[in-house]
Amino acid sequence: EPAFLEPAVIELETETYDRGDGLNAYRITAGTATWAGQDLETCEQQINDWGLRAFLREAQHEVQNATGYFFDVSKLETVDVAPRGLRTCRAWDLAGTEGGGDWTVGVLMGVQGEGQEMRGWVLDVRRGQWESDRVRREIKACAETDPPGTILRLPQDPAQAGKDQASQFAKLFAEWKPAIEPVSGKKATRAGAFAEAVNKGNVR
Repeated sequence: EPAFLEPAVIELETETYDRGDGLNAYRITAGTATWAGQDLETCEQQINDWGLRAFLREAQHEVQNATGYFFDVSKLETVDVAPRGLRTCRAWDLAGTEGGGDWTVGVLMGVQGEGQEMRGWVLDVRRGQWESDRVRREIKACAETDPPGTILRLPQDPAQAGKDQASQFAKLFAEWKPAIEPVSGKKATRAGAFAEAVNKGNVR
C-alpha cells in the first residue's frame, strides 16, 4: 500500500485579506503545522507564492480538491472605471460555426504588475457563434477599437491546417503584429495563474 502522506497543515483554513496596497493575499486562519521546518508562517508564504491550488496539491496532498478548486466568481468585483496605463491584450478562442457549436470569444484584459503582484481587469468580452468570415471581421473590428498598443493574441491549432490559418491571420492582421502561438496543455492548467488571481480577489 502507498505510504500515508501527512499534510503540511492539519485542518487548514484560509481567507483572503486586503494587504493595504490594493492587492489581496491569503492568510492562514486555522490549522496546525506538522513539521517544524515548515511552520504556519512558511506555509502562508508558500500559499501566496505558489497559489492555493498548487499548495493544496503539493503540500496538502489534496489532489482531488486541488483539481476541482477553480474560479471563485464571488471574488470578482465590478467597477465602473479601470485605471489608466494598463498593459492590454485581446486573446481569442476561435470557432467557426454560424448559430451553433462552440463559441468564438475575444477577451480584452488589462493588467498591472507581474506574477503574484498582478492585478487584472476584464475590460471587454466579445462572443458569438459565428462562421469564419464573421470571426475575421470581429477580430479586425476589435483590433481597430482596442486601446493603442494592445497585443492581439490568436491561437494556432495543431497540424497543417492550423499552420495555414496562422499564415492567413499573420497577413490579414499584419497591421497589429499578432502574436500567434500553438495551443498546448489542458485549459485548466493554462488558466491556473489567472484563477489564483481571481480567487484572491485581484481581478475586476
